[in-house]
Amino acid sequence: MALTYNSPISFSGKFILTFLAVLFICAGCVNRQTEMDGLEKDLVSHEYRLEVHFIDVGQGDAVLVLTPSKTMLIDAGPRDGNAAGYLQSVGVTEIDIVIATHPHADHIGGMPDIFRSFPVREIIDPGVMHSTLTYTRYLELIDKLDIPYTEGRKGMRIDLCTDVFAEIIHPSCPDEEFLNDASIVIVLVLGNLRVLLTGDIERKSEEILLDGNNDFVASLQSHIFKVPHHGSPTSSHVDFIEAVNPELSIIMCGLHNSYGNPHRLTLAALEAAGSDVLRTDLNGHIVIRTDGESYVVEVERDAPPLPSLININTASLEELQLIVHIGPERAKQIIRLRPFESADDLVRVDGIGPARLADIKRQNIVVTE
Repeated sequence: MALTYNSPISFSGKFILTFLAVLFICAGCVNRQTEMDGLEKDLVSHEYRLEVHFIDVGQGDAVLVLTPSKTMLIDAGPRDGNAAGYLQSVGVTEIDIVIATHPHADHIGGMPDIFRSFPVREIIDPGVMHSTLTYTRYLELIDKLDIPYTEGRKGMRIDLCTDVFAEIIHPSCPDEEFLNDASIVIVLVLGNLRVLLTGDIERKSEEILLDGNNDFVASLQSHIFKVPHHGSPTSSHVDFIEAVNPELSIIMCGLHNSYGNPHRLTLAALEAAGSDVLRTDLNGHIVIRTDGESYVVEVERDAPPLPSLININTASLEELQLIVHIGPERAKQIIRLRPFESADDLVRVDGIGPARLADIKRQNIVVTE
């Protein structure tokens, strides 16, 4: 079962998106043609010239970009995110460009599987070092497989096919001490459609991008917005969201992740901006298809309605399980142990110690009255 959103493209105002439930059977979410006469598979239908797949890899990022001419992968999620398996399921056999936005494991942990599963013609990353085994293995495989390498910098343009291009708008001078802010930020453009992909940038980089918002390509205003840093409160500040002015925002995060992402302040800022929100933890894989004049969004599954705050003294069994570290058994125990005077009182629940309580408080959705 998939939900399909249809929207024309415009910056003149927000659109009410129509939700149409449709059945489809495919090994993924893209239209494909079978091999004929020795020709390679066409991963993109003739109706759409650009597809952007936000892959559900758990707590991490992996974005697949398909055009009639080229395939690009931006990040590969964590080691256990199975990004390679998803690419295989939609018929990818080789990758023209791999971009690693920055060297954290939730973005490059899946790269070894990608490199071993597909020929890769070029890799681009910000060129900042990181002292982890994950990053060392990533570099060793690039060297072993002799993959051409480029440092990604502001102003670089990547032509993906006729009328479809990606432009890097950040960073100019990445700093190894601030790896999130070293993230490569990309604007995908086809016709009138713009997709902004932001890696894990935080406040510092958002301010840099706001200062550089001075021409069409560098402009932040975009129809589709990949929310930075998994919806963390370190990013997505109000002035930045207002500059992007997204119709649809996509948050990539893991269900019940220990970071409490997405933070309710981020969700509130997106709601105040009038943006619709989809999340990989709730909606699974999310696929955008566009001809540059309109776009369609397919999701793997519908998301349950989410309360902005959860009162642990009155919430249902299902609502309690939206709290990080709270599964069915702990939710039942919370109901038995009610009332609670504060979130700190959750230490009465089996398995909730100081570390997990800190995660719950960081999620910032628990109230008691």
